[in-house]
Amino acid sequence: MPGISRKAALVLATTASLSLLTTACTGQSGSGATDDPDAGTTITFWHGWSAPAEVKAVQENVDRFEKAHPDIKVRVVGNINDDKLNQALRAGGSKGPDVVSSFTTSNIGKFCSSGAFLDLKPFIEKSELDLEATIPKPMLDYTQFEGTRCALPLLGDAYGLYYNKDAFKAAGISRSCW
Repeated sequence: MPGISRKAALVLATTASLSLLTTACTGQSGSGATDDPDAGTTITFWHGWSAPAEVKAVQENVDRFEKAHPDIKVRVVGNINDDKLNQALRAGGSKGPDVVSSFTTSNIGKFCSSGAFLDLKPFIEKSELDLEATIPKPMLDYTQFEGTRCALPLLGDAYGLYYNKDAFKAAGISRSCW
């Protein structure tokens, strides 16, 4: 996401993930976008960050989320990779996560098609979130499978630098500076 720091992108991604998924996480099978958003519940959020500053940033964001949604408590579990996630999904039961932040996209098809990840369409529609106005199309494309949106982008990377040559020249910045 151009112009957004990694920490800000992390906060945005975590907030979007939690905001879209919490109404589905009441611990009931078959829960969906019609769940009572005011019902008290605890959700488990798994993420892959392990560095102290990253874990702190995630927890600060969760704290803000809980303050904005006092009926929802979030149990945070860090340092989770997709291997651990796959094991939990295979095991089933109530020990797995309700919300996941994954660093890879290679499992999206498997998670969407198997139903391991919930279709987010009803929640996106209910929230009136305009994904196309918020998230670049390529990022939207790789976080769905065959038309099922079961994930949202986590982070965006910029692989190019665009600049105004005339403005750089006027500022005395030459190519030899970088």
